[in-house]
Amino acid sequence: MQSATASSYERNLIHDCSPISAIDGNIETRWASDWKDDVNITFALGEERDVLGIDLLWENGWSNEYDILVSSDSINWEVAQHFNGSQMDIYEIDGMHCTTINFTPVTGKYILIKGIKRNQSYGYSLYEIQIICNK
Repeated sequence: MQSATASSYERNLIHDCSPISAIDGNIETRWASDWKDDVNITFALGEERDVLGIDLLWENGWSNEYDILVSSDSINWEVAQHFNGSQMDIYEIDGMHCTTINFTPVTGKYILIKGIKRNQSYGYSLYEIQIICNK
């Protein structure tokens, strides 16, 4: 992935919670949103690809309601998958909640995770994300 942007992120003096932390390859860092429902994080792939799914390594927010959207131009978005917490298969690695979400391939250059409703008081928080694409 080339870059990450978000509608919000937690301003933390000790830890970097900026969007780029979700794609830096380091599970010691994370993106954390403000503590509200309607937030999003967008990832730029650099070139158009067939997107098959997404791996998410959560701290908080895995049980929330959110959409995963794909776009070729970052203006027109197609919902690849809608989730509420009860729909996901979650497994744990060292206390982190992990899920792999597979969906019908969608061609795009941008991936958006759009938070809809939280099931807890914290914001969304992702240690790491990996987009699954055709080569």
